[in-house]
Amino acid sequence: MARFALLVINIILCYKVLWAQEYSLRDLQNALTEHNLQIREQSLNIEKAAAELQQAKAHENPTLSLQEVNFWKTFDIESQRRLFGNYGKYQQFGIELEQKIETAAKRKKRIQVNTQALQTQHIQKDALTAQLQYELRVAYYTYYILTKKEKVNASLLNEISRLVEKYQRQYNNRNVLLPELMRAQNTFSQLQKEAFSAEEEKKELLNELKYLTGLNTLSESNIVFDTLSLNYTSRIPSNVLELALQNNHVLKHQTQMQRLADANIALEKAMAVPSVTLLANYDRGGNIMKDFVGFGISIDLPIFHRNKGNILAAQHQKAIEENKYQSIVTQLEQQINNCITQIKKWEQYLSQYSNNFLKDDYQSILAQFWQRLQQKQITLTQYIDYIESHQSTAIAYWDAALTYLKLIEQLQLLVGKHF
Repeated sequence: MARFALLVINIILCYKVLWAQEYSLRDLQNALTEHNLQIREQSLNIEKAAAELQQAKAHENPTLSLQEVNFWKTFDIESQRRLFGNYGKYQQFGIELEQKIETAAKRKKRIQVNTQALQTQHIQKDALTAQLQYELRVAYYTYYILTKKEKVNASLLNEISRLVEKYQRQYNNRNVLLPELMRAQNTFSQLQKEAFSAEEEKKELLNELKYLTGLNTLSESNIVFDTLSLNYTSRIPSNVLELALQNNHVLKHQTQMQRLADANIALEKAMAVPSVTLLANYDRGGNIMKDFVGFGISIDLPIFHRNKGNILAAQHQKAIEENKYQSIVTQLEQQINNCITQIKKWEQYLSQYSNNFLKDDYQSILAQFWQRLQQKQITLTQYIDYIESHQSTAIAYWDAALTYLKLIEQLQLLVGKHF
């Protein structure tokens, strides 16, 4: 009985631990790195490239051929010594061994091409991880802002619901007119519609977070929202353009593509040099000598082509990659300058607001409006105008905050590091 009780307690404790598991932004990013299917696929591409590199390091296999074998007795020939039993006295055959020897360091250059291809896959994985981390962080902040908007709407819904109930009773008692009741009801319906839309958007974002992180049990209750910072300008490095040229993932990939193009040019030039094949053969009874052993060599004659087309194509590919690199650098500088300009503009815009939005201090403001309405210091129309104005201001603030955070994440993605 005691053992059973301990087992039940352990199960309850484990359930509580699992139930209480929470995920901060850092936890979500770690989960993405470990479980995301796209990153796993890219890891398999790396393993594939590593296997191709291993194959490129292998030497050419020798070729062994057996020919001119007769399985019957041939007459009018000189007899030969037997090989085993009575076989071999009237038979002939030839054996030839070939070994291709690559010249101009073709194997070494092929290894270099595959080495660069493997490095390209690693860089692509880093770029993919950075892009997915960016999408995760944007989804996380968007979800966070939606929860803030929901708090605004929830406070307003509570106030308008109380107002509708009050005016419904007064209308039943013929103390207010129908237009006043309908104004309150219409405002309540509009707020409900916005709440439903926000809920649907949150579901989509939660599904995106689940897909990115591989956490199928993720829910709003176990997401921990970090303290929101809306002051990044002071943290942007002064040498941000220099850092971007060093760390931008797209630029790193394009630099690697140039290295790969160089390796391909070297390989195509080496392929223009003929390779040599060494020959060794043994001929039994097929020549004036009964047992002939000879050696030879074969080489391709570069008469019809010297691989000029492939060399030229590889050189053009190098020029294409260089042109892409310059284009990316120009575009990167423009995007970074534009991002920084927009960030400063939105940070100045947000600084004009009070801290009430960050503190979620809605009830005290709404209570003042309600008290003034109860004391008949303002009309119903004025009260609803105040409510709607407050909502519009709060929503505008959080929309601006989200735009600001997205710009920060975009800048960090462009630079290739977090500030």
